[in-house]
Amino acid sequence: MKITYSKLTEKELDTFIQMRIRQLREEGAKEKIDLAPALKDYYERHMADGTFVSWLALDGEKIIGTSGMSFVEKPPYFGCPNGRIGLLSSMFTDPAYRRRGIAKELLRHAFEDIGMTKVWCGYYEGNTKSKRVQEKVGFRYQWRSEGVDVPLMHEKRTGHVSSITKDQWEWDRLYAAAAAVRNERRISDYVTCGEVSAAILSGSGKIYTGVCIDTCSTLGICAERNAIFNMITNGEQEIKKVIAILPDGSSGAPCGACRELMVQLMPEKYKGIEIMMDYRQEKIITLGELTPEWWIG
Repeated sequence: MKITYSKLTEKELDTFIQMRIRQLREEGAKEKIDLAPALKDYYERHMADGTFVSWLALDGEKIIGTSGMSFVEKPPYFGCPNGRIGLLSSMFTDPAYRRRGIAKELLRHAFEDIGMTKVWCGYYEGNTKSKRVQEKVGFRYQWRSEGVDVPLMHEKRTGHVSSITKDQWEWDRLYAAAAAVRNERRISDYVTCGEVSAAILSGSGKIYTGVCIDTCSTLGICAERNAIFNMITNGEQEIKKVIAILPDGSSGAPCGACRELMVQLMPEKYKGIEIMMDYRQEKIITLGELTPEWWIG
């Protein structure tokens, strides 16, 4: 089985609508009307004017996962200079295909293909499945609202709202990539490795990883420099973000040698490289703040 992803078109709309209705039923909606005509009218209108976009997950020709992005335009602000806000809905995966990373991949399309800088979503009190999926893909809890009208359920519910920015999403991916390669082990009587791991987001958006290698002499290397050399080996030289994971799972600052390499690699732009100091607290500083005065003037 190979799962592929594609943008929703009118050809798949009827199946998409049926999956949306399946999702609503799973969430506890009480059916009083045939909702399909109203959904079709909504999707056709908003797909035509570009205010609704959906990506599908497919197993062959079978649609196994859906996502929907509705766009709302508000006055621009510093966190959203174009004023375009994305509201995520219709995030649904066929039960037989769950726990395979489909929701994370569908979210990736929201940032990389649709170009969103921040995505909002929500769930109603008691919908533990939606809550779990949103937490798993990285949404940060924002607030709750009491007494929200839910017409499909003919009742009032407590609503919960979460969001995730592209920046947070990138850091989550970097942390996961670094964690995946951290594997402390002894290679020989003289060499150990993997106690610390690192991940770098390059200028192209690709992620490169590396682990520390320690020897009984000075031949070892830090995880950050290992990741940088991996990036260079693959033909890139621009760094956007760096994270290093310590043995206890926390993150920390690169050593002086790693900072020096980054500065020499990007002498005109190094001050803009972002360093994750504390992943759990989302504390980020730039290399320019960490290394304010370079020795070459």
